[in-house]
Amino acid sequence: MKILFSPSETKYKGGVQKKITKDSFIFLELYKYRLEAIKQYQDFIDKASNSELSKLFGTKKQDVIDYYKGNLLEKDTKKVIQRYNGVAFDYLEYNQLNKIEQNYIDNNVMIFSNLFGPILCGDDGIPDYKLKQNEKLDKIALEKFYKNNFSDAIDNYLE
Repeated sequence: MKILFSPSETKYKGGVQKKITKDSFIFLELYKYRLEAIKQYQDFIDKASNSELSKLFGTKKQDVIDYYKGNLLEKDTKKVIQRYNGVAFDYLEYNQLNKIEQNYIDNNVMIFSNLFGPILCGDDGIPDYKLKQNEKLDKIALEKFYKNNFSDAIDNYLE
């Protein structure tokens, strides 16, 4: 059984200094599309005004805006399931599960990240990022971008 899970806009900070690579996520053959989305995000952050960043990040707190600015690919990463923080993730209690249960979650639960698209809980790692759901990057809707580029791969995965 495969399980589809919504992301959480809140995430745990910290992680390890490990770069994102093609091998970091499910659908290795589609990595170039993830990089394209990340580049769009980074380009937007690099040139956006403070008010645009406030809208994108969903906050007016300058310290939070400053935290999420900078090079996303240089930030520390955490295993996907350990990055997200929120009600559903709290109830899952991943760290309380035994190794067999964790392995099942790692390989069978897909999260639809606002920025990284479809990823597995056990994927190598994502940085702490902020992106309000349904926010556009210079009129690019990432949910449509991922639908157009990942739908066939997801369908095959779910068969």
